[in-house]
Amino acid sequence: MSKYNHLSPDLLEDDKLIPYGSAEAMAHSLQQVPVIFMIILHYITLGIGPLVWLDIAHSRIPKIRRNDPSAAKAFFNMLIPFYNLYWFFFKNIRLCERINEQRAMRSLPEKSLHGLAVNNSAILVAGAVLFGYPMDVSEPSAYTLFVAKALLLLWYGVLQPVYLGLIQHSVNELAIITYMENIDDTKVEEEN
Repeated sequence: MSKYNHLSPDLLEDDKLIPYGSAEAMAHSLQQVPVIFMIILHYITLGIGPLVWLDIAHSRIPKIRRNDPSAAKAFFNMLIPFYNLYWFFFKNIRLCERINEQRAMRSLPEKSLHGLAVNNSAILVAGAVLFGYPMDVSEPSAYTLFVAKALLLLWYGVLQPVYLGLIQHSVNELAIITYMENIDDTKVEEEN
């Protein structure tokens, strides 16, 4: 049984915008995109393109909770210094939850993306903190810079492309199932 069958029990009823499982909650506009395209886009745009694409995905999924971010909120909160360290975790984890909720409403198996989203965010934030936000006033040590660059290279070269590929693969499955449901609904309407 999926944990998304009854949206988190710790949420108050008045925190929900639309009922979980309703037709309105299931109406997403996620698009199928080749996974390889997302990975190539990541390298061509130095990681910026897919981050914007994932932020846009927030607006393509219906808001079930009041704090589900829109694309604009997901993107512009990343520009707020220090708050962005928290926000990167929140928006990635929430996107994984929202995708899994959409999958659960269609009886698709849940994808284990939450742990990867946390690890992906932690590596990026740790690298950014060590590289961009030195803790002391003096020059950071060569070791600190080496670790920061290694973490950022690990994120850019390995973790982020894997994360993007798995997220987009999950979205592609969801888009295909939704398309097939729409075709079935159209056939039923034509028969009547």
